[in-house]
Amino acid sequence: MTTFDDFVPDPALANSDAVLEPWLCIAVSGTVVERRSFFDPVECPSALYERLLKDAPPTPDLQAKASRNWRRVPDEFRELRATRCSACWVDKGRQLCSVCGGSGRIHSGDSFALCTSCRGGYRKCDSCDGSGQAVKLKVEYGEDRARPFAHIFVPDVPLSLHKVLRRFIAAQPTIPEALAVNLDEDFSSADAYRGRGDREHYRGHAAGKALERAQHYLARITDLPTIVAERHAAHVWPFAPVPRAGRLVDGMLQSDSYACLVCDAFGTTHLLE
Repeated sequence: MTTFDDFVPDPALANSDAVLEPWLCIAVSGTVVERRSFFDPVECPSALYERLLKDAPPTPDLQAKASRNWRRVPDEFRELRATRCSACWVDKGRQLCSVCGGSGRIHSGDSFALCTSCRGGYRKCDSCDGSGQAVKLKVEYGEDRARPFAHIFVPDVPLSLHKVLRRFIAAQPTIPEALAVNLDEDFSSADAYRGRGDREHYRGHAAGKALERAQHYLARITDLPTIVAERHAAHVWPFAPVPRAGRLVDGMLQSDSYACLVCDAFGTTHLLE
């Protein structure tokens, strides 16, 4: 069984006399269910209204592969009675046929033929199903969609290491559970057992503002009004910057360049140039 210490890079591979400071990246990934909806006015027969009252949004499914459509009647429209249908106000229960325009005939080549969509230019009213009475309400139509998210937070180390670390961690086939961290914890309190002294350190490694940024990132996601379900996992990833004073970069002497020691998902130390 692996532990946190199995993924702390071996400083001997740095080939440097400098004292290496241990740091941490924070990798956050998860899934949310985003729910979006709109309201549409509806005029329908009483039988359809009773069926609409039984409809409701589904339980959010974080593992859904496709979007899920739903509808529901808002609370303020759940105790309505049918009134005179506005779609067939002139001729109760009937509407002019939209196919023939009320003529009862349609063009068929060089002649006319009887319209098969109506009888004498009129058809049963769709809004009231021919009863002349309909319920007027608004229906909420919505869609649930599961969306993944992921972000890697790099602490305040030289900018040249940010892209290198993000690319290396993102390329790993898995993230060891030995590196899991609970971002709901209060990192401002001291904990000698875990080797943590303040909110910028974890297990003796500096995290800078990475822990705080990761917490704020998750808080912003869960506070979005369209998010109805959320699940996430967070992991720390130890690394150590290695100063390379006086190193040639593109033919120019650069005294503030850095390499980086970091372990892969199997605990093997790599020196990233």
